[in-house]
Amino acid sequence: MKKVWSLLLTFFCILNEGGKQESIQQALPLPKGVSKFAVKGAIPITRQNQVLPPPSPKYSNVLNIVDDELEILDSEVDMAEDLQYVVVEEEEEDDEEPIFVLVEDMPEFPGGNEALLKYLAAKLDYPEQAKNNKVEGKVYVSFIIDLDGSIVNIKIVRGVNADLGAEAIRVIKAMPKWIPGKQRGKSVRVNYVLPIIFSLK
Repeated sequence: MKKVWSLLLTFFCILNEGGKQESIQQALPLPKGVSKFAVKGAIPITRQNQVLPPPSPKYSNVLNIVDDELEILDSEVDMAEDLQYVVVEEEEEDDEEPIFVLVEDMPEFPGGNEALLKYLAAKLDYPEQAKNNKVEGKVYVSFIIDLDGSIVNIKIVRGVNADLGAEAIRVIKAMPKWIPGKQRGKSVRVNYVLPIIFSLK
């Protein structure tokens, strides 16, 4: 144990007056895991200057009330001449039913999903330009099935090509009325997204 302490003291007591660091070899034998080189020279210790926060403002407990004897004279200008009146017509508020995405009884194409697929296969006409350019893919069409089952607000959510999108909208507009969706036994408006696949195969 004395050898370890003497080696440690030797290690920490080596100072170089020029401030340069040098690597020196220590005396042997050394304990296992101790490097045979030590750093010669003092390593300066740096400290960050402490910055004090600014002093807090001093508050007074006295409230000074100032009398202001400023007189305001009435103007002789007729204010009515400068005013402009704008008549705004009130718009009638639509008591539109809320639009649902998911309801207890989802809307259904007359005859079910198989009838919907047959309808799409029969009514879709592949646009010539898209056919010539060999454009294929899915067009996602969003629409609202209204309280009476009619289709309104048809929009392309994600398309492949303008011609394919236009054809998808044409086919959706031509659809017969759907069986409307129901929530708690009452017909409601439902937003529906239908993917239409265009394939040349």
